[in-house]
Amino acid sequence: MSADSPFPGASLARVWRPSSRSSGDAGSGESALAELVPNETLDGSASDSSRLPWPLAALTEGGWSYIRREGQVLEELYHLREDPREQHNIAASASSRSRLERMREVLSRLTLGPLTPDRFNP
Repeated sequence: MSADSPFPGASLARVWRPSSRSSGDAGSGESALAELVPNETLDGSASDSSRLPWPLAALTEGGWSYIRREGQVLEELYHLREDPREQHNIAASASSRSRLERMREVLSRLTLGPLTPDRFNP
Protein backbone atom coordinates (compact mmCIF):
# COMPACT_ATOMS: atom_id res chain seq x y z
CA MET A 1 0.00 0.00 0.00
CA SER A 2 1.27 3.44 -0.90
CA ALA A 3 1.46 6.00 1.89
CA ASP A 4 -0.76 8.37 -0.10
CA SER A 5 -3.39 5.70 -0.90
CA PRO A 6 -6.86 6.35 0.54
CA PHE A 7 -7.51 2.60 0.74
CA PRO A 8 -6.20 0.23 3.43
CA GLY A 9 -4.57 -3.11 2.65
CA ALA A 10 -2.57 -4.52 -0.22
CA SER A 11 -3.08 -3.35 -3.79
CA LEU A 12 -4.93 -5.72 -6.10
CA ALA A 13 -3.24 -4.24 -9.17
CA ARG A 14 -1.21 -7.44 -9.55
CA VAL A 15 -4.43 -9.19 -10.58
CA TRP A 16 -4.91 -7.17 -13.76
CA ARG A 17 -1.27 -6.49 -14.64
CA PRO A 18 0.29 -8.80 -17.23
CA SER A 19 2.82 -11.16 -15.72
CA SER A 20 5.08 -14.02 -16.74
CA ARG A 21 2.42 -16.56 -15.81
CA SER A 22 -0.67 -17.07 -17.92
CA SER A 23 -3.67 -14.92 -17.01
CA GLY A 24 -5.81 -18.01 -16.42
CA ASP A 25 -3.40 -19.61 -13.96
CA ALA A 26 -5.36 -20.17 -10.76
CA GLY A 27 -2.44 -21.88 -9.06
CA SER A 28 -0.37 -18.86 -8.09
CA GLY A 29 -0.66 -19.66 -4.38
CA GLU A 30 -1.40 -16.05 -3.46
CA SER A 31 -4.22 -15.55 -0.99
CA ALA A 32 -6.89 -12.94 -1.62
CA LEU A 33 -9.87 -12.01 0.48
CA ALA A 34 -12.41 -12.17 -2.32
CA GLU A 35 -15.44 -10.86 -0.47
CA LEU A 36 -16.60 -9.78 2.96
CA VAL A 37 -20.34 -9.30 3.50
CA PRO A 38 -20.84 -7.90 7.01
CA ASN A 39 -24.63 -7.50 7.20
CA GLU A 40 -26.31 -9.77 4.68
CA THR A 41 -28.61 -12.66 5.62
CA LEU A 42 -28.47 -15.91 3.68
CA ASP A 43 -32.16 -16.32 2.94
CA GLY A 44 -33.62 -12.82 3.35
CA SER A 45 -36.39 -14.17 5.56
CA ALA A 46 -34.96 -13.20 8.93
CA SER A 47 -37.97 -12.31 11.05
CA ASP A 48 -36.04 -10.88 13.99
CA SER A 49 -34.45 -7.68 12.70
CA SER A 50 -32.92 -6.98 16.12
CA ARG A 51 -30.63 -10.00 15.73
CA LEU A 52 -27.48 -9.20 13.83
CA PRO A 53 -26.59 -11.63 11.04
CA TRP A 54 -23.20 -13.29 11.02
CA PRO A 55 -20.77 -11.89 8.43
CA LEU A 56 -19.85 -13.94 5.38
CA ALA A 57 -16.34 -14.03 3.89
CA ALA A 58 -14.81 -15.60 0.79
CA LEU A 59 -11.16 -16.37 0.10
CA THR A 60 -9.33 -17.56 -2.99
CA GLU A 61 -5.91 -19.17 -2.96
CA GLY A 62 -3.97 -21.28 -5.43
CA GLY A 63 -6.91 -22.57 -7.44
CA TRP A 64 -9.23 -22.94 -4.44
CA SER A 65 -12.24 -20.96 -3.26
CA TYR A 66 -13.39 -20.96 0.38
CA ILE A 67 -16.56 -19.38 1.82
CA ARG A 68 -17.39 -19.17 5.52
CA ARG A 69 -20.15 -17.80 7.72
CA GLU A 70 -18.88 -17.97 11.28
CA GLY A 71 -22.09 -18.23 13.38
CA GLN A 72 -23.74 -21.08 11.53
CA VAL A 73 -20.30 -22.49 10.71
CA LEU A 74 -21.31 -22.64 7.09
CA GLU A 75 -18.26 -23.63 5.06
CA GLU A 76 -17.87 -24.17 1.35
CA LEU A 77 -14.73 -25.30 -0.44
CA TYR A 78 -14.26 -25.57 -4.19
CA HIS A 79 -11.33 -26.73 -6.31
CA LEU A 80 -11.58 -24.23 -9.16
CA ARG A 81 -9.57 -26.22 -11.72
CA GLU A 82 -11.98 -29.14 -11.40
CA ASP A 83 -15.11 -27.13 -10.58
CA PRO A 84 -14.78 -23.60 -12.00
CA ARG A 85 -18.48 -22.82 -11.49
CA GLU A 86 -18.36 -23.82 -7.82
CA GLN A 87 -21.13 -26.39 -8.13
CA HIS A 88 -19.75 -29.13 -5.84
CA ASN A 89 -18.93 -28.16 -2.26
CA ILE A 90 -16.16 -30.50 -1.02
CA ALA A 91 -15.76 -28.99 2.47
CA ALA A 92 -17.04 -32.18 4.11
CA SER A 93 -14.75 -34.45 2.10
CA ALA A 94 -12.03 -36.19 4.12
CA SER A 95 -9.60 -35.77 1.23
CA SER A 96 -9.88 -31.98 1.41
CA ARG A 97 -9.44 -31.73 5.20
CA SER A 98 -5.89 -30.29 5.13
CA ARG A 99 -6.84 -27.71 2.47
CA LEU A 100 -9.92 -26.72 4.48
CA GLU A 101 -7.83 -26.20 7.62
CA ARG A 102 -5.33 -24.09 5.67
CA MET A 103 -8.08 -21.93 4.21
CA ARG A 104 -9.56 -21.41 7.70
CA GLU A 105 -6.19 -20.23 8.99
CA VAL A 106 -5.59 -17.88 6.07
CA LEU A 107 -9.08 -16.38 6.31
CA SER A 108 -8.64 -15.81 10.05
CA ARG A 109 -5.29 -14.12 9.41
CA LEU A 110 -6.65 -11.88 6.65
CA THR A 111 -9.72 -10.83 8.67
CA LEU A 112 -7.76 -10.46 11.92
CA GLY A 113 -9.80 -13.10 13.73
CA PRO A 114 -13.33 -14.47 13.74
CA LEU A 115 -16.03 -12.54 11.94
CA THR A 116 -18.68 -11.77 14.52
CA PRO A 117 -21.76 -9.53 14.06
CA ASP A 118 -20.56 -6.95 16.58
CA ARG A 119 -17.34 -6.27 14.64
CA PHE A 120 -19.35 -4.46 11.96
CA ASN A 121 -22.08 -2.86 14.04
CA PRO A 122 -21.35 -0.19 16.68
